[in-house]
Amino acid sequence: WFFEDLLTEYIRLRYETETEGLYSISKREKEDLEDSFKRYFKEKKKTQFNRFVDPFIQLYKNQRTSKKVVLYPFEEPTEKKVYQIKGTPTPDLRPRIVNTQFDVKDVLQLSREMNVSLTIYLTAIYILSVYETSDKDEATTTISASIPINLRQFFPSETVRNFFSTTTVDYTFSKDEEPDIQEICQTLDKQFKAQLEKEAIEDRLKRYVAFEENPFARVIIRPIKDMILKTINHLNNRKISVAMSNLGRLNLPDGLNKHVEDFYFTVSVVRPQFCMISHKDKLNITFSSPFVETEIFQYFVKYLTNNGLDTTIDVNKVTREELGSNGLL
Repeated sequence: WFFEDLLTEYIRLRYETETEGLYSISKREKEDLEDSFKRYFKEKKKTQFNRFVDPFIQLYKNQRTSKKVVLYPFEEPTEKKVYQIKGTPTPDLRPRIVNTQFDVKDVLQLSREMNVSLTIYLTAIYILSVYETSDKDEATTTISASIPINLRQFFPSETVRNFFSTTTVDYTFSKDEEPDIQEICQTLDKQFKAQLEKEAIEDRLKRYVAFEENPFARVIIRPIKDMILKTINHLNNRKISVAMSNLGRLNLPDGLNKHVEDFYFTVSVVRPQFCMISHKDKLNITFSSPFVETEIFQYFVKYLTNNGLDTTIDVNKVTREELGSNGLL
């Protein structure tokens, strides 16, 4: 919304005589700034004592009933050893960016043939690409992917603040079996749909808010809290091989759309990731990685082009050799 407002003002100033079809920017109302997490997932008012002990009581109950224990709210429990991608860090830590563009209808057609959503289809290809470019040293290899969930589709909200969650899906490859993309798609789809159930989302996010509101957590001094969160983040990252981000289809007012040729986006990463966004008839899939290597992305693109799709590719330069003798690092 902020970007649309910014773009609207730019077009209004740049093309003063072509403002027809531009919407007028209305002042964001106070309720647009609400914390929808607390609105939907905060427990009913409790005593300070109950707010302190309840999260720990729940952990104890889970242990007593032999349930898998979630030590912190944003980690999905797993007993599998998850594959971690290794590579050569870029010299000055700039990300390697590979932008690819496809006809959105062509890619959608392939996903429909697998009877899964576009998100799951591309995630399946990405997981397959990671496996096919790995060393395959182990008898089995489990590769997981972090996928965002737009909570607005389940819990109505007009807030301009972040209101999304993430979930993790995974697939285990066997060294003795040839990978089957359809099986990968169906496995990921089944996992993803199970985690999209409203009750499952509520349970997970209520734990998150409960820990955030816990008085003990709120009074811990900042250096200790940072150390704890850093450790939690490290442990959480060990359970994720890759990640993806999807902004879906971008619809702009007609007055803006005629001035916009293309859209793509990328994010800072600690692991190879891809971002996807569609605009008009184009689908941009942008890969980003902290590593120099591009084998995973090459396999991904080759898979789609081998299935009859045309594409254009742009790659940034990250090494001194690529930038030339006068290139700055």
